[in-house]
Amino acid sequence: GASYEINLGKNLFIPKQNNSTSAGILYSLNEDGTINLSGTSTNVIYFTFDKNVSESNFVNGNTYTFSSNKTIPSGVVYKIEIRSATSWLREYAISNSTPTRTFTIDLTDAVLIRYDIQINNGTTPNLTNVGIQIEAGSQTTSYSPYFTPIELCKIGDYQDYFYKDNNKWYIHKVIGKVVLNGSETYSSQTN
Repeated sequence: GASYEINLGKNLFIPKQNNSTSAGILYSLNEDGTINLSGTSTNVIYFTFDKNVSESNFVNGNTYTFSSNKTIPSGVVYKIEIRSATSWLREYAISNSTPTRTFTIDLTDAVLIRYDIQINNGTTPNLTNVGIQIEAGSQTTSYSPYFTPIELCKIGDYQDYFYKDNNKWYIHKVIGKVVLNGSETYSSQTN
């Protein structure tokens, strides 16, 4: 059957998913998509997440705005880096001296996009609930978390769909189709 992807959010900045410690800095991702950075760096360090250009939500030649919901400390840089098959092509970054940035993305010859948080040696960021955001257009709006695009599928007559229950949204995913012919063995299990 047919399938297609939808992105439920406006934010295109993909945070690193796994909590980790590197060179004295603890990076943690909160449930709401914001991040925490604590400690003092003993070296220049990067918390990164890579995505193939074909899997990103960027459109070549479109305008985007890069921002943070918190003041960026000196020594911390949030970046998007664009790579070809052999070298880094270009970078879009925000920092203490440039807290927001509007840019027209150039994906010419690009195969990889790296989402990056750089912390310089000797920096003590002590940041909590930082929302990093890249959004279409030239206006900065309030922070919204990144949502992984959801693929909606159809198998035969069965199709994925969204539904709302007690003010929460859910997705019903079709994972396969099985035809039972009566020759199966069934058992029950009690806990």
